[in-house]
Amino acid sequence: MNEYLISSSHNTYLLGRQVAGFSSVEGYIAALARGCRCVEVDCWDGADGQPTVNHGRTLTSSIGFQETMTTINKYAFVKTRYPLWISLEVHCNPQQQAIMARIIKETFGARLVTEPLDPASDKLPSPEELKERVLIKVKKPMSKEEPTKLPEPGRRRGNSLTSPYAKPVQLDNNVIPSQSLPQSPLLSPSNSSRRLVSKSRVNTITEGEVQDTMSSSTSDNDSAGERAPSKRNSPNKTVKVLGDLGVYCAGVKFGGFDTADAKEYNHIFSFMESSFEKHSRPKEAKQAMDRHNMRYLMRVYPDRYRYQSTNFDPLVYWRRGVQMAAMNWQTFDLGMQLNQAMFDSGTDRSGYVLKPSELREIQVLPEGWSGKRERKEVTFSIDVISAQQLMRPNGMAASKTVDPFVEIEVFHANDKRNKKEAEPALSAVSDTPLKYRTGVIPENGFNPVFDAKCNFKVTTKYPDLIFVRWSVKLSHNGETYNDKPPVATYTAKLSGLKSGYRTLPLFDHNGEQYLFSTLFCKIKVDPINSVLLDCVDPQVDTSGKLRGLGRTIFNRSNNISPKSSMEKSSYDGSQG
Repeated sequence: MNEYLISSSHNTYLLGRQVAGFSSVEGYIAALARGCRCVEVDCWDGADGQPTVNHGRTLTSSIGFQETMTTINKYAFVKTRYPLWISLEVHCNPQQQAIMARIIKETFGARLVTEPLDPASDKLPSPEELKERVLIKVKKPMSKEEPTKLPEPGRRRGNSLTSPYAKPVQLDNNVIPSQSLPQSPLLSPSNSSRRLVSKSRVNTITEGEVQDTMSSSTSDNDSAGERAPSKRNSPNKTVKVLGDLGVYCAGVKFGGFDTADAKEYNHIFSFMESSFEKHSRPKEAKQAMDRHNMRYLMRVYPDRYRYQSTNFDPLVYWRRGVQMAAMNWQTFDLGMQLNQAMFDSGTDRSGYVLKPSELREIQVLPEGWSGKRERKEVTFSIDVISAQQLMRPNGMAASKTVDPFVEIEVFHANDKRNKKEAEPALSAVSDTPLKYRTGVIPENGFNPVFDAKCNFKVTTKYPDLIFVRWSVKLSHNGETYNDKPPVATYTAKLSGLKSGYRTLPLFDHNGEQYLFSTLFCKIKVDPINSVLLDCVDPQVDTSGKLRGLGRTIFNRSNNISPKSSMEKSSYDGSQG
């Protein structure tokens, strides 16, 4: 299970904003019908003695816990038969926690996993082994010996630096084995070549990035312990009868990667996005976290300042091996578009995607590769030929004409548009810009012909984490571009696109597909080339001086960079 990315939801019960939104079981129905495999249930004490579900200490409405469980059970496997996780955020007293445990057991019956499939195994089972099963993610019950006082904020960060997982890997010829799990026939991994041990960087997308606004959750299962200790915010202890349901997903507080809890095969760490970033800053902590996520589970959820239910860029966490990047499914922004593209790729749409091999196994540097990094050079072309029956936006004045143009943008795990975390020495200077715009076609929303061709070249460590977004926008005067929100979009994982002439669907701002609006394109993806980049690593060269950027390219193919309407900022490290 730890080898997969899992389609996950945050505050699934909310249909709108975090602070004053409306809670409804419709949120669960919608998410499950779209293939979500991890839903969140925020549980609080009910006035009538029965637990309720709502976003606590806000103006959001409530729904009953029993009704929520019944709804989840009814729609759990309408989209896919692969296992469903229920992430419990528990704020109830012991009596109502016991009621929760009883309701869960009675509602899900034989579907519920109440004990390990193989008690002798210390590995997580595969999604294939858990088809049509329901798993509970809940905070580990505290034993009598464990202290109840939370550690002081700011003291945990250093713990990971002493972790054996945080120490530099010795460059010998021994391969660090990854877990070998039974794989789904739809999701089985392929053999991979030797990979390099290199430092990871967290990338975010500044172009079109959703705004970081006020909060989402004060999770009882937050591993980072970032909130100041107070009586009001201290989490309730999880009673044993409820905590024991976390068979394969026992939430524990983060105290470093060298603790006993961090080595239990069934534990999970949960971080707010800001906490994740804090614990990722030192290079040693990054390496320890990356290696942890190859073997164990981790969940990241939106920050407390996203009160408008906006989403983060999930690529930041997928490239770090985080299995559960929890999204606000009610908001179809860039983050949710990437999430949908990730889990809609392929034909099975199981809600599980096998991680790239680079995120599932660590191998040492081959002999003679000191100071070098292997990357993949991906080249592809997209011809935007035409559009069909574009919808006129609601509220558009009758005197206004529809003057469309199409914007194509590429997103990938090594995107340099994030100056804070990008690795300039590891990005090839010959990469093309990542955004292209067609010409504006005036007064034609019915069948505009663009006949625009664009070529892209991306150098990345993770070729399976390249995404393309088509955005249909309208010019305000029939001649010039603008940065107003698109009237329709389509986002796809590059590896899931088939070469040739393709009719692409278009979606509105709510993620609903237009019945008749489409784009007609020609797509061509070239074979992937291996590239060696010269780069100084502090573990290899303690002088810290950059030797220069060089490259050895195997089987280089020709690629002409498009010149029209390309944006330099997408590849020039000096730009945002």
